[in-house]
Amino acid sequence: MSNAKHMKYGIYVLIYLHSLHFHIRLTLSFLVSHLLL
Repeated sequence: MSNAKHMKYGIYVLIYLHSLHFHIRLTLSFLVSHLLL
């Protein structure tokens, strides 16, 4: 049970990091497009 809980936590961390990376890329592209215009 402890191992399954650890795996579930790891999956949540991966999803969080992936969404965070997506938001950072989105923000950077938004800033770059505004700086170029």
